[in-house]
Amino acid sequence: MANYRAGDMYDKKCCQNHAEGARMKNYYKYAKKTLFAWMLFSLINILASILFALYLKSVIDITSMGQMEKLRQSCYAGILLVIGLGGTTYLRNHFRFLFSKDIMIRLRNDIVNKILGTNMETFQTHKSFEYTSILNNDLVMLDEKYFLCIPDIVINIMMCVIASITLYIKSYSFCGFLAA
Repeated sequence: MANYRAGDMYDKKCCQNHAEGARMKNYYKYAKKTLFAWMLFSLINILASILFALYLKSVIDITSMGQMEKLRQSCYAGILLVIGLGGTTYLRNHFRFLFSKDIMIRLRNDIVNKILGTNMETFQTHKSFEYTSILNNDLVMLDEKYFLCIPDIVINIMMCVIASITLYIKSYSFCGFLAA
């Protein structure tokens, strides 16, 4: 059996962690269909949310003008908007769950295969706490929903951009209305 210094094992773990970090992209590629569906329904949900905000603005305008017949007609549109918003929210969350589940299953299988594929000499030369530590680090990564952070950031950026464009267009049309 080979004798390893503590620094050798640390260097190997660092190299393995760096290689694992480079392979994290593969997990996104593995679940790209559910990721695409999640992003698509998130975009639709953002648009539905903005439409609902514009609908509420029009309801306020209608009630301030005292046009009760238009208010009744707009309530029907509001019901449809709420149903659509609820549906897109459900689908967005469903595909987010499927994406998370796909990645967790893949990561769990990779961890188990890596442990089962490890040479038995390695278990004898290294202490078991090193393997337990590696397992715990991967489980913490799953508990913190590591894989969901990047898509959530992209979704929030999309929301910010779309909302900013909507506000700009609405403020521009409002300024044009005042100038007329």
